[in-house]
Amino acid sequence: MRVFLIVIFILGGAVTASAQLLLRGRITDAATRQPIPYVNIGLVGRGIGTVSDADGYYELWVREASPDDLLRISCLGYEPLTQSWEDLPEGPDISFTMRKGAIALDEVVVSVLPTYTLEEIVGYPLASTRDFAYWKDSLALGAELASRIRVSPGTRRLNTLFFNTTSNPADSVLVRINCYAFPGSGGKPAEPLNKSGQSILYTLPGGASEAVVDLMPFDLWVEDDFYLSLELLAVYGSDEISLTMPAAAESRGATYRRYASQGEWEKIGAYGVGYALQTTYYTNDPRKARNRVVERSLKRSQAPVGGFVFFGRRALEGIRVENLNTREETTSDTRGRYRLLASPGDVLRFTRPGGDFLILKIRETGTLTVNLKGM
Repeated sequence: MRVFLIVIFILGGAVTASAQLLLRGRITDAATRQPIPYVNIGLVGRGIGTVSDADGYYELWVREASPDDLLRISCLGYEPLTQSWEDLPEGPDISFTMRKGAIALDEVVVSVLPTYTLEEIVGYPLASTRDFAYWKDSLALGAELASRIRVSPGTRRLNTLFFNTTSNPADSVLVRINCYAFPGSGGKPAEPLNKSGQSILYTLPGGASEAVVDLMPFDLWVEDDFYLSLELLAVYGSDEISLTMPAAAESRGATYRRYASQGEWEKIGAYGVGYALQTTYYTNDPRKARNRVVERSLKRSQAPVGGFVFFGRRALEGIRVENLNTREETTSDTRGRYRLLASPGDVLRFTRPGGDFLILKIRETGTLTVNLKGM
């Protein structure tokens, strides 16, 4: 068995606490004075960084710093702050305020979209493999693991992210999903593609799990290859982390890591971590809108899935049922009955009019009756 190791240590972990400097404080919105959660803060390019907690508080341990070192604070939707080490106030208690930044929308969002569409899974839909990637030992908050996702050139919307964890000893792990542009020629992740001003957060439960993340509210668009990453924000119920995910060797793949917030990207190798995305591809060429390989695969595996949607003993009308792998959807009728096509392994989402939803993975096609009581 080959093992693809992603081992990330806190830089300076061998140095005693007495030999380090401590910065601590709170990061707030300059206009509202409200705390800003999960802000990246660290020394640029030094692998020394952290992330503020849900209430905006941070603690950053720093080894010896030179006057030329730069402290950078950044958060999606805000203007970044950069300050030289020698210009920082005397600590350790240093708080910062951040101002909202202008959101630059991609032209593709406001332009007229091409006529034809194709629903397509891209990336690495891996459940288990002989290779795997894992984060091990004491990670610095803000550490990231990014893989290149190869796609055909053209306008594409990212709808749903799927990935599996085969081991997670913590009670739960909070991660942020980030998308970055691919600069070409094997370059490292470039500018962020999330223009929504909102972080994409997901909590991974302990043990093995299948993650399904709805990306539709964040309006993510790409025109070419891109990077998808998971960023560590918090670990609950454990002082250490050993998060394991499937991975596969890929001749044109590229996986990068960085040790902490504001750190440099470091290339691991030609691997793809098991990130898979359901996307909508837009084109004016009707031939490109027909992927015959996908069509043949669906014809072999798809079959009707249907049943009733209840709340307790009451049938529910108007429940939106979506196949997140194909984007086919339907609505339950007056008797609570629904029906659509799916393949084993597809993920269905049942959404109530108020916005609450339930996600289920299809083990086999046929009858699937759902009770939404307790959502």
